[in-house]
Amino acid sequence: MSFYINFYIPTQKRNVKIRELSFAHYKTINKFLINNNNQHIADYFDGILKECLVDSEDFNSFTSFDKFCALLLLRCICISPDIEFKSGITNNKASILPFLQKCIDFKTDFTETITIDNLDIQLTLPKVLNFETIFDVLHDSISKVFFNKKEIVYPPNRNDLLEMLPAEVMTHLKKFSDKMTEEFRSLILDIGIQQDTKISLSPYNLSLLEILKALFTANLKSIIELQYVLVSKIFYSPEYIDKNTLAENLVLVNIYETEIKSLKEEQTKGLENPLAVNK
Repeated sequence: MSFYINFYIPTQKRNVKIRELSFAHYKTINKFLINNNNQHIADYFDGILKECLVDSEDFNSFTSFDKFCALLLLRCICISPDIEFKSGITNNKASILPFLQKCIDFKTDFTETITIDNLDIQLTLPKVLNFETIFDVLHDSISKVFFNKKEIVYPPNRNDLLEMLPAEVMTHLKKFSDKMTEEFRSLILDIGIQQDTKISLSPYNLSLLEILKALFTANLKSIIELQYVLVSKIFYSPEYIDKNTLAENLVLVNIYETEIKSLKEEQTKGLENPLAVNK
């Protein structure tokens, strides 16, 4: 049985099981980040969650905020709970765990149902992390549509569904998004550098994706160097390294470096005091 983490889905108030983020995932994320194509990055984040969830069907119910919280959890557990930043000429660390806890504890009514004649339209947070226009993300907030209490199955193209709905639906969508945006103003990521680093979350702009990009970004050269040390110096197989988390691989390298340092110190002592060796 593989190890998994219990993850609480904020919008559904239930737990799901999620596996760890592997070193291979982390390395690939940073390859996508270098290309800086938001859609490819968002698609890969989605792919990671589908792969890491013990029950992949759980992914279908994730909103963008659920995805954000799940990826933030994986970042804290499998990479580091801290973020490093420069303040002046010094490097500093700040924990993102309090922010993650605040997100998980965030309580509001994430859904709303509007009724127009014989239609019942269920609204919720959008599912997409990336979008091009505000209309795209507003449309994505339509969760289910019922006609005379019978659910309408979405056509392949969501725009076809929207053309079938009354025009006033857009007004309700805008009101719902404004309400959610206001609710989310209390969720602020503050890593304590300066005022302009305080970022307010919203499912209706790209803040969720941009924060994830910032928190997962690393120096790809350093990642490959870490892999090189593990393979060529400690002789672990590439497959073993890829399955580990970044945090586990860093521990292995730290143990190796500590042993090398200790060995060098013993050798230096022996050269400085050769009689001690011959005792």
